[in-house]
Amino acid sequence: MIKKKLLCLFGEPNTQNVEVSNVSPAVLHYLEPNPPTAKDKSAMLRCRECKKRKTRYLCPVCRERPGLCVHPCFKDHHSRN
Repeated sequence: MIKKKLLCLFGEPNTQNVEVSNVSPAVLHYLEPNPPTAKDKSAMLRCRECKKRKTRYLCPVCRERPGLCVHPCFKDHHSRN
């Protein structure tokens, strides 16, 4: 489901001009569900970007592991940082 949303937002990846061997896995950001806690199976996080909504998703590649809304906050956060 997340993959479909991201493909709708960003389109298919263009790999024609990119050498995969030169791309570090550390620079590729993605969303994954926030892991469940002992108290809550689907713990919610406040979105780091809009600070208004709560989300179940975070970017595990970012050092702070911020909670981010799928759209538009994920794209906005990573275009500035």
